[in-house]
Amino acid sequence: MWLSELTLQAIGFRVAGLILVVAVQGVVLAAVARALGDPGPAQDGRLALSPAAHVDPAGAVAWVLFGLGWGRALAIDPGRFRHPMAGAGLIVAAGVAAPLALAAVLFALVGPVLGQMAGTSGLGLAALLRSVGEQAIWLALLSLVPVPPLTAGVLPAAAGIVPGPRARVVLIVLILALIASGLMRDLLAPAHDALATLLRGG
Repeated sequence: MWLSELTLQAIGFRVAGLILVVAVQGVVLAAVARALGDPGPAQDGRLALSPAAHVDPAGAVAWVLFGLGWGRALAIDPGRFRHPMAGAGLIVAAGVAAPLALAAVLFALVGPVLGQMAGTSGLGLAALLRSVGEQAIWLALLSLVPVPPLTAGVLPAAAGIVPGPRARVVLIVLILALIASGLMRDLLAPAHDALATLLRGG
């Protein structure tokens, strides 16, 4: 959805999705990191569902404007894992699985909502559930891109490749440019559509 197609409803749905999806992903990632031996994210307050603990300013802007963004990066130290690369792989897997599981739950709630709530209220809530579920799938796929501040950025870190502050800024600007141009969405769209069809049950 481009900027020209933004409506108050779309913005509201995206803000709701941002708050819920990045919080769920952040809590799961912090819990997995702690289980693997790195208590840093938990000590940073990332086990709380508070949006303030999980929302990234640049990621939030991209999320609301373009429907594709990310949450605040976790301060994960793969060196604390017994097997750094394997641990990093588990972190990425959790970062993908958590939003996909959330999407499945939200899609599953659409039918009961439409069955129990009559009129526009039921239709509105169902539309919100679908929208947030779609946003969760986008985050899951974006999390696979192996650059910070995205979840899979932990992979190069586990291999000893850690960009400096300036390089991180450049990477963020590049990600924002790819999202704003629509190229990132185009690249992820086939996987998104396949997952959405699967999680919605056809």
